[in-house]
Amino acid sequence: MGTSRYSCVAAAFAAFVLGAMPLAAKADTVIFQDGFEFGFQVLTPEITIAPGQQTVYCYFFHAPNASALGIRRWTSTIGAGMHHVILYASYTGGWIPSDVEPPGTLTASPCSSSGGAGDLAGWIYAAHDHVQELVVPDDDGMGIPLAATILAGQPLFLEMYVLNTTGFPVTTSALLKAEALAPQTPFTNTATYLTRKTNMSLGMGVVSVQDTCATPAGAKFWWLSTRTHHFAQMSKITNALADVVVSADWEHPAAATFAAPNFLQFGPGGLTYECTYDNNSGHPLHDGDNESSDENCIGIGYFFPAAHPALCVNNLGPL
Repeated sequence: MGTSRYSCVAAAFAAFVLGAMPLAAKADTVIFQDGFEFGFQVLTPEITIAPGQQTVYCYFFHAPNASALGIRRWTSTIGAGMHHVILYASYTGGWIPSDVEPPGTLTASPCSSSGGAGDLAGWIYAAHDHVQELVVPDDDGMGIPLAATILAGQPLFLEMYVLNTTGFPVTTSALLKAEALAPQTPFTNTATYLTRKTNMSLGMGVVSVQDTCATPAGAKFWWLSTRTHHFAQMSKITNALADVVVSADWEHPAAATFAAPNFLQFGPGGLTYECTYDNNSGHPLHDGDNESSDENCIGIGYFFPAAHPALCVNNLGPL
């Protein structure tokens, strides 16, 4: 799972800018509203991956809805050669929706480190399987559904890690679908809280890092997971020394879910996130967005009530 205007706070991540490289390919963004469903879907441009190639692409677009939607379900289908995808909303430092690239732009690695200091990216959804979904709870404990607000025309981007292990070119794309509550349906807004360890330098062998973040005031969590790259052996989130979620599979990180009336609230000690790595790379590993030569230690959770996504860099947060 991951983030700077692309990975969290760009200044904190020492990001650098890569020029956009538009690719001529078919893409589509549509609203559907057939009397049974409300929402939208996005089909990314096709990407052709050379044999042995691995890189990250980002596709930038605007949500096509003319008024705010409360998303109750995210579903995705990713093609062959696409390892995982992460959907973000982009903002200025004050959580004001803001474009990073013109809608319709497809950029290549390291697109998740583009943007200027103070820019923010709000994690929305991630998928690691060919077909995957995330369903938002339909009860906030008071009988009101939870939903994730997508503003009209919200600037979004889909980060796609592609990896071709075959001996021939592979053409791939991703289809993302957002199903919404019917207009005028009352709901409690939910958003993500992302914690990221940016000040790590991992020597050779088995190395562990951890940090602790305060959680947003009054936050109740219904989903928690982690994100790392391939050097990771274990990642976890703890609450008052008790494990909340532990994952030993970086490619398919474990997730913990909670429902009314047993949503998770972190104690005064905060949310502790920890990662253990086996560094056999021959060089120190640092936080970054290169899937093959950098690492991440990220905790990610959906909480409510939320005005907007929230971040914690190392132990500084929520921002």
